[in-house]
Amino acid sequence: MKRILVVESEKAIADLLSSLLRVRYRLLFASDAEQAAALLRSGGSADLILADQHIPKGSGYGLLCLVRDELKMPNLPFVLWGEGVDTEVHIAAQGRGASVLFKGMSGWEKRLLGQIEKDIGR
Repeated sequence: MKRILVVESEKAIADLLSSLLRVRYRLLFASDAEQAAALLRSGGSADLILADQHIPKGSGYGLLCLVRDELKMPNLPFVLWGEGVDTEVHIAAQGRGASVLFKGMSGWEKRLLGQIEKDIGR
């Protein structure tokens, strides 16, 4: 079963993501950027990272930069999502190979599943 590292600080949203994804994927959770980075540095592996842009102790985009630059994982699928991801961050994240989705919009669950399946399959 493929693994997804979910980086989300809001428990209600983390629980919602868990119920949506756990049937198809093995999930690892981090509630902030530092916890996610520590998990990855310690050898925790993931087939995809799903990170909220607005997380404590950093940002989803900052985590993307760390994954690409410091951890040398240029091909690890990364989905950056959130409410109000600004245009500059959106463009920069896509330039670094990330997909960007907006939560809270109608049908976001279907778009999220579709993006994950596109990036890593089932």
